[in-house]
Amino acid sequence: MTTSLQEGGERESISLSLQGPGELAFVEGTMNTDKYIQYMDNYMLPSKKTLFRRRKDWEYQQDNAPCHVSKTAIAYFLERRIPVKKWRARSPDLNPIETICEILDRRPRKNNISSIAQFKSLIGQEWIALKKDRKLFQSLVNSMPKRVEKWSRLREGSSSID
Repeated sequence: MTTSLQEGGERESISLSLQGPGELAFVEGTMNTDKYIQYMDNYMLPSKKTLFRRRKDWEYQQDNAPCHVSKTAIAYFLERRIPVKKWRARSPDLNPIETICEILDRRPRKNNISSIAQFKSLIGQEWIALKKDRKLFQSLVNSMPKRVEKWSRLREGSSSID
């Protein structure tokens, strides 16, 4: 699972799995297909190799942003045999990584950031601290089935979502 936060023209992308978090990457400006593929090559795939080693039972989840579903990106995934989880466009964001983004977002907001370098430093420090909390990452990933079930019940019109 991946997501990103943004401050000014700088964006950071992160990934997580049941095995733990991936690497933190900073992307300058808007993420486009070229930057996305560069992110995949330089951060996501190395994180996948570290977290999953040679395991074949994994899927990559993304949020169907235009750069994720461009013809070039789709070809990239097919050429590298990266299994992409089917995820409906405009579906509610059930991705537990959003919780991590909220945590990462709190620290810079508590400080008066005066530069991109300071932003990167604060996010980097917070990410290092968060990476040590494997239970947090495992509980977030393990919460996915329950999140999807709640969303499905809401979609079907059930009044109870507990």
